[in-house]
Amino acid sequence: ERGAVTGVIHAAGHVDDAPLLAKDVAQVQAVLAPKVAGLRVLDTVFPDGSLDLMLLFSSTSTIITPAGQVDYVAANEYLNAFAQSRRGGKTKVCAVNWGVWAETGMAAEAVAARTGVEDSETLQLDLPLLRELTPGPEGGDLLRAELDGARDWVLSEHKTRRGQIILPGTGTVELAAEVLAAKGFGAPYALRDLMFLRPLDVAGRRKIEIALTPEADGLRFELSAEAQAEGRRGQVAIAEAQLAPLDPAERPGRVDPPAIEKRCAEILPQPFRSPQMAHLEFGPRWDVVREARFGAGEGIARLALGSQGQRDLDEGVRLHPALMDLATGWAIGLVPGYQGTHLWAPMSYGAIRIWGKLPAEIISWVRLREGADRDSARFDITLCGADGAVYAEIEDFQMRRLAGEGGFALAPVAARDIRVADAAQAPLSRAEERLAQNVARGITAKEGAEALARGLSLGRSQLFISSLDLPALCAEAAQPQEAAGGAGQSFERPELD
Repeated sequence: ERGAVTGVIHAAGHVDDAPLLAKDVAQVQAVLAPKVAGLRVLDTVFPDGSLDLMLLFSSTSTIITPAGQVDYVAANEYLNAFAQSRRGGKTKVCAVNWGVWAETGMAAEAVAARTGVEDSETLQLDLPLLRELTPGPEGGDLLRAELDGARDWVLSEHKTRRGQIILPGTGTVELAAEVLAAKGFGAPYALRDLMFLRPLDVAGRRKIEIALTPEADGLRFELSAEAQAEGRRGQVAIAEAQLAPLDPAERPGRVDPPAIEKRCAEILPQPFRSPQMAHLEFGPRWDVVREARFGAGEGIARLALGSQGQRDLDEGVRLHPALMDLATGWAIGLVPGYQGTHLWAPMSYGAIRIWGKLPAEIISWVRLREGADRDSARFDITLCGADGAVYAEIEDFQMRRLAGEGGFALAPVAARDIRVADAAQAPLSRAEERLAQNVARGITAKEGAEALARGLSLGRSQLFISSLDLPALCAEAAQPQEAAGGAGQSFERPELD
């Protein structure tokens, strides 16, 4: 539909500053591979004459030769040599040796990571809980929000009898669903190994962050919240999981709600009152259980959101926390010896597989797994429609009885548990200050596009484009490196490209 490929830009690259003798073979290969192996693949796929233009993005490090970058310099010189060897060929090949960029690129990312000033554009999100997404390097993203215990119903309608405002575990599940929505993904997907590391309590307002890290078969999800202790301010870990797509062909077949209801002969009193309500003050959105039955080690309930909850779905809530909270926790009475004298809280989910959009009315089929006792229990849960079509499967959901009565025993955050950005740990060295200054004077996106167009009009096989004085940078790189304080071997780069 778009026609044949007539031009290719090879812009891959990786840098890993360190003295050559301190590197192993794998580290050197990791620097060489993106440029060298990548170009060899392109040369195989697009032999001479199959393209009009091939641009190879090299670096001015080839003439600056910064310390600690011998492998990076070699990788870029390979691009230059390839372009020279293809002079006079049918395909125009040009190696562009770029200098430092001001708004993107390896140098800008290095300065951003060291100073805490992000160079990526922050995207505003129109989602119920999440507000911002900042694209990060190598495919990782950072999402942020500020939770308000009075404004956000997911908090204001989920309090302990002590008055503690706690994000329910299903609030974290909703955050994960919104993360995928922000990334442009929908069902089917899975949350695997969701672990709750500590309760997320919100007294007033509290900022949260979700860090996403690409993995082989999905995304690593890490939820943290702002915290301060002993003068140390940063983020404390709240929950972690893995997000991964599912194969639609693996969606399970329909279940048989009437047959399950027939097995579950014990009809619970209506209006339904969760035993957990002895310890929690639920708001009106949590009034969702319309009918509930118990059988031998299993139970089935019909749930429906009220008018407020239905409006929440219309406003973009993916996996309604109130509906999910009761759908997964209503059958706590199946636990042998359960008395309701203590609050039970979610500890983990082995897997949550979402096969379709969760509607306002669902059926929850809960099965108690073996090994339950007075302190902990595990459940498998299927959420389906009246026709038995499965919307979600929840595997190995663990709940544990809390030791204290009336709520969560919220231990103070220890300073050692607070993660602080590296940028706050030490002042910039002179080399880092020079790099930051060079980035501030680097090539802008507009300047780069204009310079590239002018350079290509010259018809040369190799170009150097820089907004800085290259001879001065060469002289600067030739200066002896300053000694770094502290024990052990250290290394500081004067220039990064």
